[in-house]
Amino acid sequence: MSLNGSLSDFDISYIFQLIAQENKTGILTLASDNDEGYIVFNNGKIISAGTNKQNIQTMIYRYLLTIKQCPLNEINEFKSLVKNNINYLSHELTAKRYITQEELLILIENNIEDIACSIFHWKKGNYRFDPLKNVGNHQIGNFALTADAITMEAARRIDEMERMNKIIKPGTVFYRTCSKENHFNNCIDPLNNFSQYILNCIDGTSSTEYLIQESFFSEYRIYETL
Repeated sequence: MSLNGSLSDFDISYIFQLIAQENKTGILTLASDNDEGYIVFNNGKIISAGTNKQNIQTMIYRYLLTIKQCPLNEINEFKSLVKNNINYLSHELTAKRYITQEELLILIENNIEDIACSIFHWKKGNYRFDPLKNVGNHQIGNFALTADAITMEAARRIDEMERMNKIIKPGTVFYRTCSKENHFNNCIDPLNNFSQYILNCIDGTSSTEYLIQESFFSEYRIYETL
């Protein structure tokens, strides 16, 4: 049985709660103005997410390109090989030692949380939930986030983004008031010290928008750091 309707009638937190309470497995697709997104659930828990502006695969490829210095032609080969199968992508990347399992899980967890929370900003549009028998292609290992945890985090972020948007704009350029912690970003662990990594990218010429486009994490994390 499918579930569909308007976000004007039911907000996203209610939809998440309904899916979680009934332990549904399937994909929730949403459309709001020019935005499109999806959340994949497995037994009521969130295992994947994406929008037309941000998805897990793109963030992994950015990480491989900027941090792992993976050649662009190899990344393009992965894109054509795995397409939308994130499970297969993760297996290939770890098996061929492009990335460790620990790195991959950090990227997956943070980006799914970021994407799912960003969708809570959508207040109008349509949603549709369709059951799926098998969501294995969308899941990395046993990773899953609860709908309650995402709902609470999203509420906090909405308040924070409203405050930060008054101070920071896409074209804002930041200048360094102290020396870099290290001259080379690759000497900093960007996954476990993301804030310092981003702060080291501040050069007095790069806009906030540029930092977001080059990052392997979300707009929210960039704004939060700045």
